[in-house]
Amino acid sequence: PSVLICNIMAPKSGQRVLDCCAAPGGKSVYMAELMQEGQIIATDLHEHRVNLIRANADRCGCGGRIEALCRDAAVYDPSLGEFDCVLVDAPCSGLGVADAKPDIKNTVTSEGLAELERIQEQILQTSARYVAKNGTLVYSTCTIRRAENISQVERFLKKNPDFELSAPEPIPPSAEKALCGGCLQFLPYRDGVEGFFVAKMIRKR
Repeated sequence: PSVLICNIMAPKSGQRVLDCCAAPGGKSVYMAELMQEGQIIATDLHEHRVNLIRANADRCGCGGRIEALCRDAAVYDPSLGEFDCVLVDAPCSGLGVADAKPDIKNTVTSEGLAELERIQEQILQTSARYVAKNGTLVYSTCTIRRAENISQVERFLKKNPDFELSAPEPIPPSAEKALCGGCLQFLPYRDGVEGFFVAKMIRKR
């Protein structure tokens, strides 16, 4: 899933990329390899998780292209500037990976889910402010709940008419069943992978 999400965003050499909620840094490292040249700002809410990003970037030899910062993705920071690509790998219920982490099922509450949905919407709205004209915004989760996935995207697009949904390409033929309203929703029982969601949006103006 992480590889597919980065491939769909498709950052190019020389671009500026913002990876929100980035710890432990796997997607940032892979995007740095895809780009070879350019800048990636990778943020996370907690300093100890930011240190994980730095450690992974250094271990993989791309620390010079990844700047890890402690930031709240729900709070806009104008000093960061604009980006060609912004990835929001949002905090979520994790129900798409419950087979590997069954304890998740014991911690889910209706109140907790409602709070997650609120945070996801806030992060998505804030992150959109960093996207340059004609830039790319990718929203992803590792859950299978509609309320955290396509419903979030539909609400976002209604509030932000300057963005439009873009077909997630390239995808392998095995992923065609996952197409859902212009997004990708993978289901473990059907697709044989972890349950996850990805939507790609382009800023028109």
